[in-house]
Amino acid sequence: MKKERNAIDWSHASQTVAALEGKSDKWKEKEESLRHRVKKILKCDFERDNPTHPVVLKKADCLLSLYVLHFVSKDLDAFCSNLRKVSSMLKLGGRLLLFGGFNANYYTVDGEAFHLLPLDEPFVRKALLETGFIVLNLEMIESTVRNEVVYYEHIYFIDAVKVIEK
Repeated sequence: MKKERNAIDWSHASQTVAALEGKSDKWKEKEESLRHRVKKILKCDFERDNPTHPVVLKKADCLLSLYVLHFVSKDLDAFCSNLRKVSSMLKLGGRLLLFGGFNANYYTVDGEAFHLLPLDEPFVRKALLETGFIVLNLEMIESTVRNEVVYYEHIYFIDAVKVIEK
């Protein structure tokens, strides 16, 4: 957000989006526009019933989760509990866009291995259904990554709609 020297470089995402919009040369402007539109960055603590405590947010129309539930969930029960917490942040009819890795095991940072919860498609579909979601679309591609940095068999994308308040 503040262009710190050691910040993670997401310019590839801005360049991709700008190219998809047919404005490849405008990616820097797209980044700057996003920086100005972000009003607040909140920390999430999934050990709490309200992950954004002490802030109480209005229910959202759409939530995006990029691997987060894999990182913060120690086991399958915790995954379901965390999915319920995410669901509580969405309006009825709201969309959950969920990205993750099926049968993931770990990722590493500076040689230190960190936990990734290994999930499979039937479990995730069941957990979403039991949490009040209907899966509209599930796409997955086989991982071509085979190294010591991260392991997962498939990358998945799920588009689900919240149909029941649980």
